[in-house]
This record gives sequence, structure tokens and C-alpha cells, in this order.
Amino acid sequence: MSDEDDGIGAELIKAMEDAVAFARGDEDVRAASRVSKRLIVPPIDVRALREESGLTREEFARRFGFPERTVEGWEQGRRQPDQASLLLLHVIRRNPDSVATVVQELQASGPVAG
Repeated sequence: MSDEDDGIGAELIKAMEDAVAFARGDEDVRAASRVSKRLIVPPIDVRALREESGLTREEFARRFGFPERTVEGWEQGRRQPDQASLLLLHVIRRNPDSVATVVQELQASGPVAG
């Protein structure tokens, strides 16, 4: 792994930590997000992404911290991922191992919802 890869991994981990802090209501992270321009994240084919990963729906959901029913709804077109979920799905497409590592660390550090 190159130094550049290490930097990208660190950036992804920081981004995931910020996302969790935002979801938990951390006001510093929320305030910082308001000053940046809104990013419009393009749609993604969740089923194709999962199939490319070689994972079952249950495995994909568990590995990346999604409820299995949510992934099912996305795949069947009953639901659409929100912008934050879309962004995470794009990160998963580019660097699934980094996301899986963060999810594992968060799960190991305390109780998880759902």
C-alpha cells in the first residue's frame, strides 16, 4: 500500500467518524456541514454494487452497517437512498475495505441500533 493509499484510508475513516458524529447530533460537525455547498450525489444501482461485491444482501448489509430491509427496499425500488446513504454507497464502490473497517470498529466500540 502506498503513502497515498494510507492518506485516502485515513480521510475515509475521518469522513465516516464525522458522519457518525453528525448523525448523533454533534453541533460542531453539523455547523461545519452548513457552511459547505450542498453536494448532489448521483444515483447508484445498489443491486449491481452488491452483486459486484460478491456478497449476499444479508452479508452486504452487515458488512457496511445497513439494515437488511433497507438494502432490500433500495434494490427492489421501493425506497431510494438519501444523499448521505448515496455518498456512502459511492465510497463503498471505491474503497469497500475502508468502510467495512470503520463499521467493524464502530460495532466493536459499543452498542449499535437496529
